[in-house]
Amino acid sequence: MNIPKGYVKFSAFVIISGIIASVVFILIIQAIGKQADVTAVISNLVFCLVNVLAGVLIVISGLDKSNSVFFSRLLGSLFVRILIMAAYVALGLAVFKFEEINFVMSLFVFYFLFLVLEMLYIFPNKEKLKGSNN
Repeated sequence: MNIPKGYVKFSAFVIISGIIASVVFILIIQAIGKQADVTAVISNLVFCLVNVLAGVLIVISGLDKSNSVFFSRLLGSLFVRILIMAAYVALGLAVFKFEEINFVMSLFVFYFLFLVLEMLYIFPNKEKLKGSNN
């Protein structure tokens, strides 16, 4: 599969946004007098980065297919990504014993930040992306 136009730029933008969000999240947690679990925040950042970058590639690969194939890829990838996230949350809390508030809140922040960025990349550019992944 060819890398779609703008994907590298999008990836860099997502990584930079994630790093900025990590720093802001840690500073806010420390400003309210709590101890920030930096390991949990960084692991959530990495997990959500892989999640969004893989998801975008899967969705883009279905853009030039029929509607049924596109929607099966879209919904299938969302379902699999959510299942993997549920397993990741269970693993993080049960095995790695991350501090619950930091872990869940930073995962929430990254997930929704990257979801918005994913939509802002795919929807306005879907016509350009259709032709770029042949």
